[in-house]
Amino acid sequence: MAGEGDKRKKLLLKEFREGPKTLEYLIGKYNVKESSVKHDVIALKRQGFRIEGTPKKGWFIEQGGGSGSGSGEASTAAGGESSTATGGGASKGNDDDKLFESSYKRDGARLVVLLILQRSDRPLDAREISKQYMEYSYLEEEEVRHVQERLEKYILPKLVTEGMVVRDANGSYTVSKEAPVYLTLSEEDTLDIIEQIETFGKTHPFSDQLDGISKKLQLAFYNDEGTPAADRFEVLGRYYKRSSEIEEIYRKIEDIPYERYTVNITYKDKLGDVSSFPFNTGLVTYVADKDQMYMIGRRVGKDEDFVMTVERIQDIEVTDKPNNIYASVHYMDMFYDMFSISTEEPERVKIRFRDSFNIMDKLRSKFKYRTKYTLTKMDGYIYYEDEIRGASDLAKLLRSFGSSLEVIEPESLRKRMRDSAARSIERYRREGMV
Repeated sequence: MAGEGDKRKKLLLKEFREGPKTLEYLIGKYNVKESSVKHDVIALKRQGFRIEGTPKKGWFIEQGGGSGSGSGEASTAAGGESSTATGGGASKGNDDDKLFESSYKRDGARLVVLLILQRSDRPLDAREISKQYMEYSYLEEEEVRHVQERLEKYILPKLVTEGMVVRDANGSYTVSKEAPVYLTLSEEDTLDIIEQIETFGKTHPFSDQLDGISKKLQLAFYNDEGTPAADRFEVLGRYYKRSSEIEEIYRKIEDIPYERYTVNITYKDKLGDVSSFPFNTGLVTYVADKDQMYMIGRRVGKDEDFVMTVERIQDIEVTDKPNNIYASVHYMDMFYDMFSISTEEPERVKIRFRDSFNIMDKLRSKFKYRTKYTLTKMDGYIYYEDEIRGASDLAKLLRSFGSSLEVIEPESLRKRMRDSAARSIERYRREGMV
C-alpha cells in the first residue's frame, strides 16, 4: 500500500491539474505543515512532473497540447536527454499504489555507468565497470559475470553508438566530451562537506553563508530541509536521507513527552495483531539505511527489551507515571553497539579483507559511523574488528564485497555468509549459469 506521503502527492497532482493552488490553500485543506507541502512539491518535480508556479501565486501543471494527459518531461541530466514520467490517473492501466513511472527504471543502468566513467581518472574495462557497479547495490561477487555480460552486450554498445562513451583499441571505455555532466560531487563528498559545515561552520566568519550552502546541498541531494526535531531521537547512519514520509510518521509521537512519562500504546504487529500496553521508552531511533523510525524500551511488567516501528503505532497516550529509563546507560550502550536496529546481545566480530583496489577507502566509508571499530593492515590484508548488535544487517553489507573477505569470528556470522553463498550457487545452477 502507498504511504500517507504518496497518497497526499496523488491528491496534490490532481489539485495542480485543476488549476493553481497556493501554499496557504494546501496547508489549510490537508491540515499539514508548510515543510510537508514543500517536500512533496520538490519530490514530484524530481520524479518528473512539470509543476509550474510559486507558493504565493499557486502551483499548477500545464495540460500539454490540450490533451489533459498531465504528463511532464523530466530531464535526466543537466543539458542532457529527457524522458517522460506520467503520473496520477492519466496513465492507462495505472496501479493505485504507484505514483509515477520512474525514469530511473529505464535509464538507471546507463546513468550509473556514466557516473562511474566520469569519476574515473583512467579508462576502465567492462570487468572494472562491473565491480564498481556492484557498489551501487548489494550484489554478490558471483553476480559480476551476469552484470558484465549485460554491460558488454547492451548498455556499453548503446552508449558508444550514442556518442556518450568511447571504446579504445584495448577494449577500455572513457566518457566522451558529448556526455552530459550528471554530478560534480559524489555522495560521499557531499556528506563530508555537510558534516564539516555542521561541525566547524558555526565559528566561521561566513557561518550564515555556509549554513545556506549546507541546506542547498541537502535539498539538492536528498529533498531534505534539515531535522529540527533530531534532538529528541538518536540517528543511526546518515540522517540527511530522511524522507518526507518519515516526517509524517514522526508526527505520531512528536508532541508526546515519552522521555519523561510512561505511555499507553496500541500497537499493530507484522502479523496484523493489535495489542495495548503501558510502555517506558528507552530510546527513539531513526535508522537511515532502513529509512525507518523505532521506539525501544520495556513494556511495564516485562523484563526484556522491546522494539516497535513508530509507523505501526495505532494510538499513544501519556500517563502521569514517570519514565526512569530514557537514554539510560543501558540504552545508550545498546545504541552505540547497533549496526542496525537490534536488541540482541553484542558480538565481537573480526573480518579479513584482501588489501586491493580501493578497499581501505570503501571500508572507511562503510564503517565511518561506527564508534568502536578498528582497521589494521597486515600481510596484504586489512582486518576489521568491532563489537556489534545486528549481525544480519552486517551480513547484507558484507555481501557487497564478494569473495574479497573472510569472516574469522563469530561462527554465527561465518555460517550466515556460507549459507548465503550456497543459496547463490544453487540459484545459478537452477538457471543454468554454472
